[in-house]
Amino acid sequence: MIEYTDYQKVFPPGAQMPYDRKRIHEIEARRKELGGQLFIDRVLKALGISKSQFG
Repeated sequence: MIEYTDYQKVFPPGAQMPYDRKRIHEIEARRKELGGQLFIDRVLKALGISKSQFG
């Protein structure tokens, strides 16, 4: 079973992106339309997880 608490094991460096460039653009456009936050952004914030932790 994968160690889901280890970010690098769940999302290994160099892994292929699950979305193509067009889909990423659409996601970012929706994020802007919703004031900069998608539902998942709100969930991560509520859990105290920031994007900088994934860098």
